[in-house]
Amino acid sequence: MRLFVAAMLAIAMLSTPVQAQGVDVTNEAMVEVKTIDASGQEKIKYVTADKVVPGSVILYLITYTNNGDAAAEGIVPNSAIHEDLTYIESSAETDGAVVHYSIDGGQTYANREDLVVTEADGTKRPAEASDLTNVRWTMERALAPGKKNAVSFRAQVN
Repeated sequence: MRLFVAAMLAIAMLSTPVQAQGVDVTNEAMVEVKTIDASGQEKIKYVTADKVVPGSVILYLITYTNNGDAAAEGIVPNSAIHEDLTYIESSAETDGAVVHYSIDGGQTYANREDLVVTEADGTKRPAEASDLTNVRWTMERALAPGKKNAVSFRAQVN
């Protein structure tokens, strides 16, 4: 089974345009680890990993903190989905944002259910998770000074 290091390095592909000064952004990629506790309940935790294998689930987390003196507006986190990953449906999370997706490398974005792929023969089909190339969150409200927020999504290594 081949080891997949590029998924962990793909965090460098994250871009987070921020219009407001004083906003610091951190990006993390963590691998999902499932364990069973003493009562037999499955527990999921996310840990930093140097290597992952096909089938591994990666959590991408973008945290932004307003270290400025004024409310930060226009925060639009955007993350590329590495070509060796498949987005896990409905995993894009945040508080107070509208989530859109791209199938063309981030040139255009739309609601998930509106994405359509045109095949080589001209036929159209709904976009599948494996067609997604980017996730973008448009924050609906300003971020107050001293506050932080985070967005995330999960993807599986192909």
